[in-house]
Amino acid sequence: MAQITLLKDTNGTQLMPQTSYDAIVDKEKIASAADVEELVETDGALKKQLNDLAAANSVWTEWGSTGVNLLNGAAVANDANDYPQYRTRKVGGSTQVELTFNIKNILTGGKPYVSIPTNLLPIATTKQSFVFALANGQTASWNIDGGGNINLQGNSAGQYKTTDNYPAVMQWEVI
Repeated sequence: MAQITLLKDTNGTQLMPQTSYDAIVDKEKIASAADVEELVETDGALKKQLNDLAAANSVWTEWGSTGVNLLNGAAVANDANDYPQYRTRKVGGSTQVELTFNIKNILTGGKPYVSIPTNLLPIATTKQSFVFALANGQTASWNIDGGGNINLQGNSAGQYKTTDNYPAVMQWEVI
């Protein structure tokens, strides 16, 4: 049976997982940043593993809209921040994409209203679909086709007003 060691302060109060360094009673047992850096520099295998890990993973990029277009009369709902924009990151060597937009002037379902660069296409476009809440408890259903178009399949009301907003935040993985 594994033994669990709880971190406690000098009064015996158990510390939560997120705590300040000053509150740790046995901090001399914790490796310093210099110790870790020295270990990494002297251990070639560890250095290679850390470099491989860094190459296979990244933080989110800044939001951008290069190669993104509105189609079929769609317009931003409120301001420039509603224009379709995306960001990417690497997780385990795979690229993840997050896309957000809020558009209006939608006249019918079954049409594309946003296009994205084809290098951002999901692994399986035919199986990638999204449903988002609209005003008054309605929903809108979207999918991404193999040409980089984001198609509105329809909304739950079956009626379309040019003033209705269609907000979306989509996330998927690229090959």
